[in-house]
Amino acid sequence: MIAFLAPLGTGPRQLFQRGGKYGSGLKVGEFDLMPGPIFRFLAVLVIGIVVLRILKSWLKNSFLPQTRVESGMRGSLTTLLNFVGGIVVVTLALSALGISVNRIAWIASALSVGIGFGLQAIV
Repeated sequence: MIAFLAPLGTGPRQLFQRGGKYGSGLKVGEFDLMPGPIFRFLAVLVIGIVVLRILKSWLKNSFLPQTRVESGMRGSLTTLLNFVGGIVVVTLALSALGISVNRIAWIASALSVGIGFGLQAIV
């Protein structure tokens, strides 16, 4: 515990002084982490995951069984929805945090190529 708290100060007084600074934000590189955007990030992430699971469940249990789509293709479609929806939810959550989409464009493109190769055998 002492090693964990050492960068924050050597005594309780310094610890409380630095704790007040973190309430107004924490600088990581050139990005400022503020409490408000962190809570928005978590809220968007949780709500997005819940909506995605509800949509996936509806698609898998209600909509696709009424169509003439084969069971293997149904699984592929729900998996594809899960991957694409997950990427959209994470992108929206990062936007709520204040990170622009331009900064994560390379990561998103690399993930989409990897997912494409992964789904190639399934589809």
